[in-house]
Amino acid sequence: MSVVGLDFGNKNAVIAAAGRGG
Repeated sequence: MSVVGLDFGNKNAVIAAAGRGG
């Protein structure tokens, strides 16, 4: 896995959490 891939995964997790919260 590349650093960019991990960063993208983290952003997806944050967006998913924000979506569930909102």
